[in-house]
Amino acid sequence: MVAIEGLTNGLHGSWANEFVRLSRGIALRAAIIFTIFGSGVTLAADASRAFQDILASLNDPEIRSSISSREPIRTASDLLVQVQEWLIWTGNYNGTIDGSLGEGTSDAIRKFQSSIGSSATGALTVQDLRMLADRGSSQSKSMGFSLHVDATTGVKIGIPKTYLTSYRSDGPASSFESNDKKAMVVLQSIPSSLSPTKMREALMSSLKDTSVTYSASRRDWFVIAGSANSRQYYFRFQKIGGYFCGFLALYDDSAAASFANALTMMSLTLDTRSPGVFSSKVSNFEALLGLISKPSNMTLSDNSVDAVPLAQLTYDGKTKVSTTFRDLTVTLDGVKSPSDASLKDPIARLNFADGRSQVLTVPDHADENPASEVRVFTLDKSKSFPQVVFTYFWGGAHCCTVTQIITTGQSNNLVLVSPNPLDGGGYRYKDIDGDGNVDLLASDNSFHYAFASYAESITPLRIYNLQDGLLVDVTINPVFRGAITRWLREIEASDKETKKSNGYWAGWVATKAQLGQFREAWVKMLASYDRETTWSMQECLQGPLDNCPAGKVRDLEFPEALAKHLLKTGYISASDSRDAIALSERKKVVEAPRQSVANIEACTGAKPAVERIVGGQLIGRKIKLDDRITAISAEDNFTLDGVDDKIGKTICSVTVSVDLRALVSELANRNEMRAASQMGQLAAKRGTQLSRRVRFTVQPTSNSDQTWVTVLQ
Repeated sequence: MVAIEGLTNGLHGSWANEFVRLSRGIALRAAIIFTIFGSGVTLAADASRAFQDILASLNDPEIRSSISSREPIRTASDLLVQVQEWLIWTGNYNGTIDGSLGEGTSDAIRKFQSSIGSSATGALTVQDLRMLADRGSSQSKSMGFSLHVDATTGVKIGIPKTYLTSYRSDGPASSFESNDKKAMVVLQSIPSSLSPTKMREALMSSLKDTSVTYSASRRDWFVIAGSANSRQYYFRFQKIGGYFCGFLALYDDSAAASFANALTMMSLTLDTRSPGVFSSKVSNFEALLGLISKPSNMTLSDNSVDAVPLAQLTYDGKTKVSTTFRDLTVTLDGVKSPSDASLKDPIARLNFADGRSQVLTVPDHADENPASEVRVFTLDKSKSFPQVVFTYFWGGAHCCTVTQIITTGQSNNLVLVSPNPLDGGGYRYKDIDGDGNVDLLASDNSFHYAFASYAESITPLRIYNLQDGLLVDVTINPVFRGAITRWLREIEASDKETKKSNGYWAGWVATKAQLGQFREAWVKMLASYDRETTWSMQECLQGPLDNCPAGKVRDLEFPEALAKHLLKTGYISASDSRDAIALSERKKVVEAPRQSVANIEACTGAKPAVERIVGGQLIGRKIKLDDRITAISAEDNFTLDGVDDKIGKTICSVTVSVDLRALVSELANRNEMRAASQMGQLAAKRGTQLSRRVRFTVQPTSNSDQTWVTVLQ
């Protein structure tokens, strides 16, 4: 091993000439680092003048531009930081960049030396370092790796921008995606009161059907890595204040070789010490978990690139903001709610230079900080001025985003378009067909809870155009067939457990109907749907179901309920609906008449089943026979409401009470953090004690020891 005196003396000779010639290149850095490694010491006061001269030249601005470190290199530790980065880019090191020559770094050096045919000593020679610097720098530059500070999420991170070429900031997330759609990184800042360890445990529970290969958590961060659907996933989030700030990376197995080293660098450069302006929309981990469960050919964008707004203004719910676009001035603020002086309603004031004005607000959904947003899109290019879109997310377990659109009429008057509120983030804005008019995309919310819980519901895609002040459903227009086909593929790539739910079959049949394939889809559904569902599906024989007269409520089996829903929502014709119901009736298995159990004991005996069914509907999952949630209880006030002797059905009622405070605690103890959060939000809106009268039916089965219980309302 060369001593520091020998090397520095040698620098005055031929080596010095070579270093001067290559001072703006790799060899200079290699020589200095070799000095540090070879001597095993850090820079000291007795270092030679030549060595100090080399350090000074290394920190020259022109040379600094080729080194990834942002601070001047003054010590051996500084130099080791650069070496560790190069070792990461060559795929030999995945540890911390800490400037420490520990066993992990030494092992990485030996691996690199073996890969280039050099002696695996763990002590780099000048030639080793030349090759390391050359290969490491080449890999970093080929990926275009550079620091990105994300204003939407507050995440600061290194990004391989030559590889992840597509960037989009939408709602509560920002994302980068490769051209070949094989790799994607989603940045998010997610509010949560959980510790990193508790959050990691909750996510691990949700990821139990995937292959988790690694997980860890500390006081202020957590990491989870694994694979699903021929893709690798990697979570890394840091806790800062009341937020988890970080990213999810998803990449195909085939992209691992080119992306894995960049991912390691991304993880090590993640920095949230200076968070930016967080999105106005509430965000959570559900969307990220949903991406993992989707097929490998699915990207964050549903069909095409999101339209970029012509102008955008975001209000954080606290400080009034204003902007001007052409001759329009927009101001976003909050005003005291008339129903609760401690809360505010969101308000948008639109003022045109010619005197036209419009005030937009969302009453009855006040908040302490009513964050809102205005974006300007060309939704209808036949108008002289583009359209103004005002959105407000008013919270809830799954709902809702209110959207209000301002366009112009025939006399240039302002026209307000107010579609129904939508689940989650509301509409997506994309020009799918490239006609210059931005299309509005939405999931059909009518399928939520219609046939299964929210978590088990699959929704079809609906596409709308703004035409003369009206939102027109254009989903079945042939130009959108490709978009619907891609949506269908995403549905069909759902996991096996999802496909057991009638919520899946409802969304799948509806989407097939949009493609003109209803009849074949119906036949397949009849052979596959869940006949043992406990989900209540009913119709009223006289008026709306919510206000149905006594004795006029009729229970429906899933096929009939679905056929009628598809007719009501415009997916199929009346004749298709009649034929589908008739076909489902013919396919029913004819069973022997069952004996009546028309007595109050049948009602009281169903108490555990009623508690499980109501609890399952409330938290969004089935509760097993041997399980019981103690916070949900049926009282001892059962009544016998009626009997259907033909099928041996008994109709009963009972009051079911829910202690939401206890339920949140019980769910948290079970690590069901998503459900606990939803119940906490419900308690905040409705109070901690809930109760309602529940009607249910009891029927015997072919097994004399079992009965079939169905909750009606």
